[in-house]
Amino acid sequence: DWQARALEFLSQEQVRERPLILDADILHNPDMSKLLPLLKKPILTPHPKEFQSLLSLCGLGTVSVEQIVENRLELVKDFCSAYPGAVLLLKGANMTIGYCPEKGGKKKDEKTAVYINTFGMPCLAKGGSGDVLAGLVCAFLAQKYEPLDAAIQGSLLLAASSRLQKSSYSSTPFTLIQSLEEPEKLKKALEG
Repeated sequence: DWQARALEFLSQEQVRERPLILDADILHNPDMSKLLPLLKKPILTPHPKEFQSLLSLCGLGTVSVEQIVENRLELVKDFCSAYPGAVLLLKGANMTIGYCPEKGGKKKDEKTAVYINTFGMPCLAKGGSGDVLAGLVCAFLAQKYEPLDAAIQGSLLLAASSRLQKSSYSSTPFTLIQSLEEPEKLKKALEG
C-alpha cells in the first residue's frame, strides 16, 4: 500500500529534518495527523478539495469546499496554529499562505502569519499548474530559502508567469514554465 510506504519514508529521521513539499494524494493519507508533528519543515500545497480532506483527517473539522473558499483565512490560521512550523499554501484564485512559528499562534498574540497572493490569473485553474508551483518552491528550497520564503516566492513566480499567458484556454504547464525564461517580463507582470 503506497500510503503506508509514504508514511514509513517520511518518518525517517533524515527525511523529516529537511523541508518537504506535501502535495496531491499524500494529503489524503489517513495518518496525516500522526505524520505532520514528526516533520520539522513541511510545506503543504493543497487545493480546496485536498484541504477539505486534510482538515478532516487532522481532526480540525468537516467543512465543504464552499466553506473553505468563503473562510480560507480563518481555516488557514486554524490549521497553522494546530501544526506550528508547517507552511500551508492553499491554492486557488488568491493563493493563501499561512505559517505559525510556535504553538498557540492563533490565540497567543496572533503569531500566525497569513499572506495572500492576488496576482494569479484564471489559467492556473488547470491540471499541472500545482506541479509547476511545487517545482518552483523546490527550486527556492534548493537555493537555501526558508520554507515560508520559498512558498511565497514560488507563488509569486507562478502568478507572474500566469500573467504572461496569451489566454486561459491555450496555456499549459509547459507554457507556464517557458514564461519563466523571461525574467524582465515576469518582473513587469507583477509591477503592472
